[in-house]
Amino acid sequence: MNVGSFPNLQSVTHSSEGVAKMMADYEMFLKPWGNFVIEGAGHGGQVLKRLFQKHPDTLKLFPEFKSISYVELGKHGKTLLEKLGELLWAKGNHAAIIQKLATSDVKTDKIIHKHFRQITGVLMEVMKDYGFLGSDDWKKLERVMKNIANDIRLTS
Repeated sequence: MNVGSFPNLQSVTHSSEGVAKMMADYEMFLKPWGNFVIEGAGHGGQVLKRLFQKHPDTLKLFPEFKSISYVELGKHGKTLLEKLGELLWAKGNHAAIIQKLATSDVKTDKIIHKHFRQITGVLMEVMKDYGFLGSDDWKKLERVMKNIANDIRLTS
């Protein structure tokens, strides 16, 4: 794993034991992820719908979503899951992906660290509600998402 680009990841995984633990967390999450994203538009739509209900301020980032159908929202949700999937499948080697997102999502759409944390929190809830994430796995996934979110914060 190349951790040189992100000091936070380097500090989290400063030992071989830390690297092994983080990789195990990624692997644990990637197993159900493939099945979850098969229903990308449905699950992605649920993630966005719940995000806007729980955190109404996030809807201001996407004013065009106010008047679209649930089917259209699901298409955007599928795109969200695909972008998150890229970050997850990178298993910590996400520097280039985050740089690309920093240009598009952070600067253009004003999605910042806070919003990423809100999105991933809702994602975890939806995955748990649909049976893709056990209560024992919550902390592992939270560590993975926190790691990614902290690296995103470094670019914003």
